[in-house]
Amino acid sequence: MRERILFVDDERNFLLALRRRFRREFELDIADSPELGLEMAKSADQPYAVVISDMKMPGMQGSEFLAEFRRISPHTVRMILSGQAEMDDTIDAVNKGHIFRFLTKPFTAEALVDAVKAALEQHRLVTAEQELLEETLTGTIRLMTDILSWVSPEVFSQGSRLRKYSESVAQALDLPNQWQIGVAAMLSQLGSIAIPPKVLAAHESGEALDADQQRLLESHPEIASKLLSNIPRLETVASIIRRQSTPSRDPASMPSDPHKWPTPLLGGEILRCVLEFDRLAGRDMDSAHIIEKLQKMMPPVPSFLIEAVRHLEISRSRMKPSLVTVKELMPTMVLDEHVLSKKDVLLVAKGQEVNTAMILRLSNFAAGDGVVEPIRVRIPRHLARSQVPA
Repeated sequence: MRERILFVDDERNFLLALRRRFRREFELDIADSPELGLEMAKSADQPYAVVISDMKMPGMQGSEFLAEFRRISPHTVRMILSGQAEMDDTIDAVNKGHIFRFLTKPFTAEALVDAVKAALEQHRLVTAEQELLEETLTGTIRLMTDILSWVSPEVFSQGSRLRKYSESVAQALDLPNQWQIGVAAMLSQLGSIAIPPKVLAAHESGEALDADQQRLLESHPEIASKLLSNIPRLETVASIIRRQSTPSRDPASMPSDPHKWPTPLLGGEILRCVLEFDRLAGRDMDSAHIIEKLQKMMPPVPSFLIEAVRHLEISRSRMKPSLVTVKELMPTMVLDEHVLSKKDVLLVAKGQEVNTAMILRLSNFAAGDGVVEPIRVRIPRHLARSQVPA
């Protein structure tokens, strides 16, 4: 499929002439008003590779139109047409508006073809870089979570639950960039791998910690944030993680509309809330009692967040208990007990969702030191094989 170009000008006859002249060279769409151009950008099946706009149009200047177009389609290459009388405004628009190139009127067909070809090449470079970055980011996150599942199964297990809760809340609130909140939840406890195991164990068991131990425990969000802040596109994720324990401001002073919150602040508040939800769920509290406790948190949890959390389902509530061997493990099962080697070494912690990497690891152990079997799991009912004996 050829890359599509959008040409916007208030002179319709000029647009029709352009389309006839260049229909063989380019896949050219036309719009005779800025408003129509923006609507076409919003409804397009795929983003336009290039948009070209006249500078002087009724109702909206070309620079204003291209700035709005950029918000809708940030990777579209933008070009502007200008007369000599508008030159100062055009240069200012190019300098401030991330506009790739401008053409002065009148222009030759050859000049337009050359400019569009250059813009298409720029779009290909930008798109290729974006795809590479996304693939690299996805691979980096996958690598970190796989390593975390091996180094600290308990931390990975908690992160998996927090991610499910956070993503459900973000979907209920219809938030943009939901992936940032989900990744932040998954990696929120990453810094705890730097905390001495004895301190973590004492905290989990409810033992009192001395001042030094408490400082260590409270440092893990900052540790994780620093680890992630140098990874491109994870800056917001790092900022969310840093705010998970103590909001940077009183949530009660923030807008009642979640869409008006900065993503790092709202993400941190969601994470703070689902962390408490997960802690209380681990005490076998039902949802009603958990919500009652959340409403008493200090600083107060925003009411819109309480409503979103109210509909969360505690992990494993729709799953059937079963006993399986290592060979019978399948993705989407959830471990209902610690998995130990026959030498009594903890391999995978209770509560972790089974994935391909875990199955491979346990299969290797089963062939070597051996794994204690059968393993108690909870599985989706359509995959259930055998009921756990009473």
